[in-house]
Amino acid sequence: MQHAQGAAQWVQSHLISRFQRTRTASPSFPATPVAPSTALGRIGTLDALRGIAALLVVLHHANYMVASYWGPTVAWLLAWTPLRLLTAGRPPVIFFFVLSGYVLTLALLRQRDPVAPIGWAVRRTLRLLPPVAASVLLSAGLYWMFSDGRPPGDLGLLVAVSWPEPPDIASLLQHMALLDTEDYAFPLNIVLWSLVHEWRISLLAPLVLLFRGHAALLLGIAFLLRSTAITAGAAEDDAMLGRHLHSTVVTTTYFLFTFAAGAALALKEPLAPLAGTKRWAAWAAVVAATVSQTDLAVIGASVLLILLARGETGAFVRLLRSPALQWLGKVSFSLYLVHVPVALALAYALHGILPAAAIAALTVVLALPAATVFHKAVERPSLLLSRRAGASARPSAP
Repeated sequence: MQHAQGAAQWVQSHLISRFQRTRTASPSFPATPVAPSTALGRIGTLDALRGIAALLVVLHHANYMVASYWGPTVAWLLAWTPLRLLTAGRPPVIFFFVLSGYVLTLALLRQRDPVAPIGWAVRRTLRLLPPVAASVLLSAGLYWMFSDGRPPGDLGLLVAVSWPEPPDIASLLQHMALLDTEDYAFPLNIVLWSLVHEWRISLLAPLVLLFRGHAALLLGIAFLLRSTAITAGAAEDDAMLGRHLHSTVVTTTYFLFTFAAGAALALKEPLAPLAGTKRWAAWAAVVAATVSQTDLAVIGASVLLILLARGETGAFVRLLRSPALQWLGKVSFSLYLVHVPVALALAYALHGILPAAAIAALTVVLALPAATVFHKAVERPSLLLSRRAGASARPSAP
């Protein structure tokens, strides 16, 4: 215990020392220019991208209900053209990870006070886990309302792997604590697998301050850890969780590079906006990545999308600043959490009454107002609570 406390104190003192040296060397810290933002200091264009990614995940899960009805031509188009983005669930999740690395690092760089690892951990935990718990309780409640214990067999993988049995206290707590295993874990809300890694890695985020001025070193270490995780059993380009708790830690290690890519980009700020030939080349690379099956290609495209969204002009930036996409970005986390319970409730309630295509369409349509309610009732209070708790846990500067 003494060794653990000593290690924690060393990390905190080293981070504070690093922070103070940076402030001394750069009186205007942080120097990173801020793009037009929404309230609470969030970067509006990046929020919009997050909202689009969340909507793509919803479309991915809705597609499960109708995928068996696609003819060979449509199936080919959805697999080997940029239309793949409408049905592929993994690329948006990879983008979430890269974007989290970027925005969390910017948040750390902008803090005026020394970073307190404990306060940061409290803040991130309260930011993520209460909405997770609420989504689990929502799904359990909908299960008891609509499930008859006989899952519809023709509505695809999402329905097949979800709600297999009545939830009990143990399974509810396991879901809420993000402790489930297996690649199709969390049967009450299958999207929680990604939040296992989001939560774990975000707790380590203050360590990126040790790499200020050494972004390449951060990437090199993270890529080495990724390679080590693959050697240890993480499935490259297919990793989700793992069969045991220790396997999920290996998979989290695999995803460290994804977060590090965004963090390294933030560490290199301020960056010149992409313009002219560079902008067109970036768009070409992004489009090419839409049909790629590799995580590395999606990571690269995610970095380019962030750079493109950080510009001040252009049709893409104007689109991201539109009211509809700004709203979608605001409720993106809530949309990510509630759409699966909504889809499952509709599948059980309307199976045999409406065709699969109508159930899939209703899933997309009804998930949006559900996300709005969830954001106001759960996510927003959780965000405010996390900020107050984080501030109270912050130690005084020495």
